Amino acid sequence: VNFGAIQEKKGDYLRAIGFLQRAIGLNSVHPRAYYNLGVVYEKLKRGVDALRCYENALQFGYTQKEFLQDRITVLRSIS
Repeated sequence: VNFGAIQEKKGDYLRAIGFLQRAIGLNSVHPRAYYNLGVVYEKLKRGVDALRCYENALQFGYTQKEFLQDRITVLRSIS
């Protein structure tokens, strides 16, 4: 998850996706990995994918629920 976040901060979104998908493959209920992947997808204007990731993050216990619910609401309104 950390490698994915680092790549996202560098702007290397494709590598970030790869790292985050691997993290999810290792732990399919990792809320931070889903959240970070959603951030990357949102930056790539892939709203449907970002929405799915944010919903998974929320389902699996992401701690900043109010913030994440706001992002989900925004994405639903534009998707």
